[in-house]
Amino acid sequence: MSRHDEIRQEMLRRINDGEWPVGSDIPHEMVLTEEFGAARGTVRRALSTLVEQGLIERRKRAGSRVVGQTSQTSKLHIPLIREEIESRGHAYSYRLLEREVKPGLHGIGTRNGLLWVRCLHLADGAPFQLEHRTINLDTLPQAAEQPFRVTGPNEWLVREVPATRVITRISAAAAEAEIAEILAVPEHAPLLIVSRETFMGEAHLTEARLSHPAEQYQVTTLSI
Repeated sequence: MSRHDEIRQEMLRRINDGEWPVGSDIPHEMVLTEEFGAARGTVRRALSTLVEQGLIERRKRAGSRVVGQTSQTSKLHIPLIREEIESRGHAYSYRLLEREVKPGLHGIGTRNGLLWVRCLHLADGAPFQLEHRTINLDTLPQAAEQPFRVTGPNEWLVREVPATRVITRISAAAAEAEIAEILAVPEHAPLLIVSRETFMGEAHLTEARLSHPAEQYQVTTLSI
């Protein structure tokens, strides 16, 4: 991990842990430069990334402060597949199938690449959800250090990353041979597909394609 990414990650931790609460002023660049023992340009680059992610705002002659995103994030709910399975009274288990860093695409992950993960979530030992996920390592370089052998990216992202915008699409598809084998359903069996993209400000975080045997999955919405 580059030095500015290390500094950015520590700043993000302070925001997430409340050490730098919403509305608080960020220490001056010179103070941060001395604290981190880094060049001012390196600290400025780390701050700029957080500005792009919508977590910090710069004010003329007034320094930088943590942006109040509470009204947005409180309305966002990205479900944990573990909780969904356990709420139905089933035992949850997880299996990592593949993990690989690949080149970026269409301007996303063009510097550091994309972390591509394929994993299986099971209910009482039976396949419940096949997750294909790409993580933008330009925005989330710390994800490259996560093996995802025991816990899937869904839980890590919900816990560690304050997404401010989510796009969800729901569709149906027939199971291709490889996916049918993984999900233990007949080839061409109906699947329900949930596609989800997450963003922090304007920065793209992840994209996931979640495949479920149609008879095992339901969608519930609440209007308020």
